[in-house]
Amino acid sequence: MENIQVELKSAIADAHVAAEMTTINARENIDRAISKRIMCASLVEKAKQLHKQDIAGYLGDLMTSTQIRAYLSLHDAAGKRGAHHDKRQLL
Repeated sequence: MENIQVELKSAIADAHVAAEMTTINARENIDRAISKRIMCASLVEKAKQLHKQDIAGYLGDLMTSTQIRAYLSLHDAAGKRGAHHDKRQLL
């Protein structure tokens, strides 16, 4: 019985360390993803300034018009508040 208790405690310790590391990596990946989305949103906004009448045509081979609108909304939101901590920015 004592051997089972030791193995159980060891398994819990291993699972806890794995869960902690996965959580840390997930947080880092979310931060990185949001930063990349905000960067792309800035670039889409710049393209919109250069192609005012046909942004969907200009970017049509890269993304859908829904994605373009989402990036433009993200750019607007990022300029108004700290969008970096808002996970909804992942589109």
